[in-house]
Amino acid sequence: MPQGVKSNLSDAEKYEKHLKRCIEYKKNKRLNDPEFVKKEREYNKQYHARLREAGIKARIENKLANEQK
Repeated sequence: MPQGVKSNLSDAEKYEKHLKRCIEYKKNKRLNDPEFVKKEREYNKQYHARLREAGIKARIENKLANEQK
């Protein structure tokens, strides 16, 4: 939107439109680009592995903190 032009949409509505565009874009990429699907799958695996590691680390730290009390 050009600078100086007032939008009659609230921030929440703008964000909602943005999310819809992102979802639409990703859906089209998935349908038309097998390379994108491979990269996305690999990213998701790495992301979940990092989450698991962080969860395990947090549990160990909690356990140690509880034992020191």
